[in-house]
Amino acid sequence: MSGANGAGAARQVLLPGATLGVLGGGQLGRMFAFAALRLGYRVHVLTDAAGSPAAQVAQSATVASYDDVDAVSRFAAGVDALTLEFENVSSLAVESAQQHTVVRPGVEALAATQNRGREKAFLARHGFPHVPFEQASEAGDLEAAFSALGAPCVVKSAGFGYDGKGQVVVTGPEDLAPAAALAKTGPVVVEQLVELAAELSVVAARSYRGEIVRQGWRGRCGRGVLSSSRLRSSRRQRRWRAPSWRSSSWWEWRVWSSSSPVPAACSSTRWRRALTTPAT
Repeated sequence: MSGANGAGAARQVLLPGATLGVLGGGQLGRMFAFAALRLGYRVHVLTDAAGSPAAQVAQSATVASYDDVDAVSRFAAGVDALTLEFENVSSLAVESAQQHTVVRPGVEALAATQNRGREKAFLARHGFPHVPFEQASEAGDLEAAFSALGAPCVVKSAGFGYDGKGQVVVTGPEDLAPAAALAKTGPVVVEQLVELAAELSVVAARSYRGEIVRQGWRGRCGRGVLSSSRLRSSRRQRRWRAPSWRSSSWWEWRVWSSSSPVPAACSSTRWRRALTTPAT
């Protein structure tokens, strides 16, 4: 079934033994591979770095640029379904991949989420609440945005920014020069700075029949990046803490049952066992 046309494959259930492709070779791809392998699927990854975390555990790894349309197309033709580890991949390459296999999320979702300007415009167009913002592509636009929003505000690169990278907080005239320097690197989004009470995240999956399952959790941010997340359910409560800068190889995963606590701290090599710790 490898290389099935995207439209046809989207209406089929992929049973264990099928080959799942991942664009991206980082830690999220590695976690995906562990989960898929436990269920009996084969995993191939396309990564821009040999020996990346996901490539270490996948059955096959292709090393190529995420912007290489031909390489991504050939990779897509050899898998039964394709997913994206992160959003900083070429939308043109993903669009081409859709001609060879089913891709989820598709290029429409990717195009919106990989650019802050398009993402915020999508939210505004569909009536979602959002902070006041302006888009700027040149110095004049930046000055107009500052005049409209006032201080404090935050200037963010429209694309390829994550974990606080590509951002400048403007509280006064002394911050204008760094903001202007960031704007020279490409389009930016200027947002009114607001105090964050929490970060709310939702993971959702939809079947080809339209069935949807979802799970949400509450995260805490520190110094502009996510520091911990808490997941609540009827059976147990789980808390995940991001690795500190002191030891990037260690993860904390604590599991509490409703009756008695079962703390578990594990390294990344024992991560799977922590995920499957039963409540007692």
